[in-house]
Amino acid sequence: MTTPADPSKTSKLWIDLVTNKVEETRFGTVQIVVHDGHVTQVEITEKIRLVKGERVVANGSSDSSVS
Repeated sequence: MTTPADPSKTSKLWIDLVTNKVEETRFGTVQIVVHDGHVTQVEITEKIRLVKGERVVANGSSDSSVS
């Protein structure tokens, strides 16, 4: 039989995870899914905005040197 996790530690983990994902996301949404009063998952949808004359490089930043 498994013992449930300490709710205060579990809450801290979720808060840290959500905070981290919000800070990492430049454009997009972070959704928290709750079942029976407990966070069960975090969903991240990230948008990449393209601007004419710029290209997106591997790290997600843009390079405006494209002509």
